[in-house]
Amino acid sequence: MRMKTTVLAVLLATAAPGVALSQDDAEPTEFTATWKFTGDGGTGDMTVADGVYQDRRRVHRTDAATASDPRFAGTVTIELNTDKHGLRGPAVARGTIRVENDGGAWVDEDVVAFGFSGRSGPEETGVLIGEGGYEGLVAIVDGLFSDHEHLTPYSWDLRGVIFDGGLPPLPE
Repeated sequence: MRMKTTVLAVLLATAAPGVALSQDDAEPTEFTATWKFTGDGGTGDMTVADGVYQDRRRVHRTDAATASDPRFAGTVTIELNTDKHGLRGPAVARGTIRVENDGGAWVDEDVVAFGFSGRSGPEETGVLIGEGGYEGLVAIVDGLFSDHEHLTPYSWDLRGVIFDGGLPPLPE
């Protein structure tokens, strides 16, 4: 995932050939954040079907989200559905992340994470779209799911950048 983040950072920092950046262009703001989860690992429903452990509607919530940029501090709510293939097999999670504070909110509505049991987790990159007072801003965050086993307590040390505007369009 480091390569994806590095490539994205380079793309964000460079203009297209022949296009000059003006002094008025908003500069991206880099930040660090720590999300500490101290509860019981969240709430949810666990079932087993054909050797797949299906964890549904697992909610993790913390008010202990700090950040070097106050726009990314506040209350974090993560809702996940996870399929873990066997006791020692890989796990795939899909869900949403929401960071809220008095200024607005950041939302990633389609998080996908993958990890192998017994190994340190992948550090996923997330794209969170600003809402409310953060409308028109995008935050790219690296380090999501860095403790994918969700042992209690656990924390994620994140690094990111907030920039004005949307994502580039997908290729046609």
